[in-house]
Amino acid sequence: MTAAAPSTDVTPAVATSRRAARGGLKQLWRAALVVGFGVLVVAVVEVLTASRVISPLLMPRPSAVAERLGEVVWSIVSGGAIARFALETATALLISLVVAIALGVAIGTLLAQSKIAKLILYPYVLALNAAPRIVFAPMFVIWFGLGLTSKVVMAVSIGAFPVIVGTLAGLARAEGNTHKLMVASRATRLQRFRLVEFPSALPYIVAGAETASVLVAVGVIIGEFTAGNQGLGYLIIVAQENFELPSVFALVIVVAIMGILLNGLVTLIGRRVVFWGRAAR
Repeated sequence: MTAAAPSTDVTPAVATSRRAARGGLKQLWRAALVVGFGVLVVAVVEVLTASRVISPLLMPRPSAVAERLGEVVWSIVSGGAIARFALETATALLISLVVAIALGVAIGTLLAQSKIAKLILYPYVLALNAAPRIVFAPMFVIWFGLGLTSKVVMAVSIGAFPVIVGTLAGLARAEGNTHKLMVASRATRLQRFRLVEFPSALPYIVAGAETASVLVAVGVIIGEFTAGNQGLGYLIIVAQENFELPSVFALVIVVAIMGILLNGLVTLIGRRVVFWGRAAR
């Protein structure tokens, strides 16, 4: 009497868990590559600056930057002197992103819904996006004064464009069978937009918002370079004028971390709100 051969069937749950494990290992491997490359670059720069192959006037030692970064972070979390500057920058980032998304969706919807509006306005939108926004910084200061408003306007002028493009692309792809069914059912234009077109465009809008979350950080810092005496951008200018390169690099890293956190927040909200659009993205 022969023993029965062991079953080689794999249940769907086991297959799913194996795929998840492989995906987790792949993500860990990618993270290890990214971190390893960063550590290698930092180590090389540390050696070159410590041996003065690279002058400390041109590049600070990473160890000095790390020390200054720790001081900056501690000052922020403990409510020290830099905390109010960081709060000013964070407030400008959040306001700029919200306004950029709202304005981008509004303009993108207008251009998508009206062929005349797209024909007339879209070339101007492209021209404004192609123009280097930093040249408008002095005019924004004159028009809106020193302070938060001019920084927000600068950041919105940079961050709104990817949301406009995402809204346009998403609404353009909504012409599917569901949309045709709504037309055949004599649904109003508002009903078609609310029930079919806008939900179909949301994944593309979120993708544009993720890009905008990084670009508004650039706009806010440009605004702080030219407008007022508040924000981390202002501290960067002061550190540059005093040739404090470790402080410059430390503050730039803090701004970058803010942008990454803002981008992560937008991505998390997008995954919660547009859960059906993950495959499309």
